[in-house]
Amino acid sequence: AAMAHGGPAAAVPLQRGLARILLASGDRPAAIEAYRGILNVEPDSASDRVALAEIYAVDDPQRAISELRKVLERDIHHAPAYRLLASFYNRLGDIDRASRVLTALDLLGFAEEADRVTSQRLRAVRQHSPYRRTLPPEHRARYLLTTAAREPMGEVFAAFAEELSSVVPLPSLGTNMMPLQAVGDQRLLDLAAQIGAMYQTEAEVFVSEKVPGFAAVTAFPRRLIVIDRVLLRESEAALRFLLGYAHEAIRGGYAALLQLGARQRRELGMLLRTMISPDGGELNGFAGDLVNAANEEQIHVLEQHAGTRDLDPGGWVDGMLALAKRAGLLAADDFAAAIWMVARLSGENLPSHDATVALGSVLGGPDLVRFYLSDDYQQLRDILTAPVP
Repeated sequence: AAMAHGGPAAAVPLQRGLARILLASGDRPAAIEAYRGILNVEPDSASDRVALAEIYAVDDPQRAISELRKVLERDIHHAPAYRLLASFYNRLGDIDRASRVLTALDLLGFAEEADRVTSQRLRAVRQHSPYRRTLPPEHRARYLLTTAAREPMGEVFAAFAEELSSVVPLPSLGTNMMPLQAVGDQRLLDLAAQIGAMYQTEAEVFVSEKVPGFAAVTAFPRRLIVIDRVLLRESEAALRFLLGYAHEAIRGGYAALLQLGARQRRELGMLLRTMISPDGGELNGFAGDLVNAANEEQIHVLEQHAGTRDLDPGGWVDGMLALAKRAGLLAADDFAAAIWMVARLSGENLPSHDATVALGSVLGGPDLVRFYLSDDYQQLRDILTAPVP
């Protein structure tokens, strides 16, 4: 009757009541079907999906985990889902992933004392595996790339990376710049070599003073990473984040995007939009020069995406920056250190690492949280830590 008068949505409260009655009576399969019916109508209902996960958890914790991750895909601020997710990973003996979930909960500002105690206990028994392998192009493409890198704007930028980077002013490299080898910081030398090898990318690393934003990175005309001397005091994990962030941006050819101001964002976005979907079908100015001088591979990419509409240059740039952050987080394997370094690179003047609590989603963005908890992150960890024959 409810459906007849108000459609499927009107029947949801009755269906929810039925699901609870069925569960209380011990008919779990029927309760599962009832909750599935609710979620077919209201897929964004976090409370119903959590309830379904708790039923699955009785004998299928892996399926329960799948449901909880759907909750966090829609809303990274759903604290109860984190606690359940951590407990289910723990039940399966996956200490690494349980620990990651509780770390994210803390950095988002939702952790309670019991969560912190559990997190400390898990960290105490966690066996950290060092990275032993490099990240080949096919695994980078499959597990690390954001959607932005695969979108028309991402593929066109990649095809014309050197030419398009030339329209962005080179970042200031600070003062008193010295090659890293001359600085005498063996720790940073070793880290730069490790992360460069991991991302299969060679770059010249320098230490300088008064570097705007504490770091400058270029992919063209030279592959440079310039680090402000004040960062030499940072933790190993924080430096690993910075080096992963920089090496990935150089590898992908998009280092110029790391230092874009608002005006440069707009200008680059307009240039890409013109190259992909020219007004009136004619190209002129710098866009015309680029297309006229394009090689066969570049022409092929342009033809693939010609006329694409509804482009979002701002969202694309954000997605590319998220990719660099993903690489930094993977290199560090430390969410707190990643958020701290993002804060420093963003110009945030935080008094201590404790000040990053509750800023995880603000500084890292929802993408970084989801990536840290994802199967892709775990897959990358497995690839990089696999024993070398």
